[in-house]
Amino acid sequence: MCIQPSGAVFSKSDLITMKALQFLKETKAEMKQVTWPSRNKALLYALVVILFSVALGYMLGGFDLMFQALLRSLIQ
Repeated sequence: MCIQPSGAVFSKSDLITMKALQFLKETKAEMKQVTWPSRNKALLYALVVILFSVALGYMLGGFDLMFQALLRSLIQ
């Protein structure tokens, strides 16, 4: 049992539930203030991330092949 400054008595699980609900209410209020990108901009950003990731993957794969060839030549 926890006694609040107002004199109310709550169990710890009640306090946790009340804090969680307060957090969700505050989160909802903050999310209303967010300026969301348009659908086209969101798709463009997603495409840029995908293309960058693929390009980086190919680049790292190329380095891997180069180091593999270098190590094979050193071992033989």
